Amino acid sequence: MSWQHIFIPILPRHLADYLLAPMPFLIGVPRCVMQTVRMSEVGDVVVLDVDANELRTPFRDLESLPQDMVASLRRALSDKHALGDAVSRAFLRALVGLIGGYRDAIRIEKGQLITFNPEAFVRTRKHMQPFLKKILQSQIFQQVCV
Repeated sequence: MSWQHIFIPILPRHLADYLLAPMPFLIGVPRCVMQTVRMSEVGDVVVLDVDANELRTPFRDLESLPQDMVASLRRALSDKHALGDAVSRAFLRALVGLIGGYRDAIRIEKGQLITFNPEAFVRTRKHMQPFLKKILQSQIFQQVCV
C-alpha cells in the first residue's frame, strides 16, 4: 500500500495554493505559511500542529470507531519514544482490527469472477457498521481490498 496523492514534506510559501487541491494530500506546512492560509478556503482538512501537539479536524470519525481501539492507539502514540516502526505498527494493528476480516466477504466460485460482498463484510462487525459503510466508499479500500 502506498500513498497515491499529493505528498510534500515541507511546503514552500510560494506553493501555498497546493492547500486548495480538490484531492487528498499530506503536506508539511510551516507555521509561517499556515498563518497566511484562510481555513475557510481550504475546506475540510485535518490539521496536525506538531509544535502545539494538537489535532484539529472537522470530522467526527473517532466516534464511530470502537473505543478500545481508539484507546489503544492513543496509548501507543502517547509514548514519546514511539517513532518510526512503533507508530507504523500501532496503525497497522488498528487497520487490521478495522478491515482485517474483509476476506470473509469474498466469494470465490469456480469459473466465476471473484466478488466482494460489502453487506456481508459490514454485517460481521455490528459495532462498527457506520464506520465500515464509510470506509467501503473510500478510494484506498477500493484499490486494496476490492
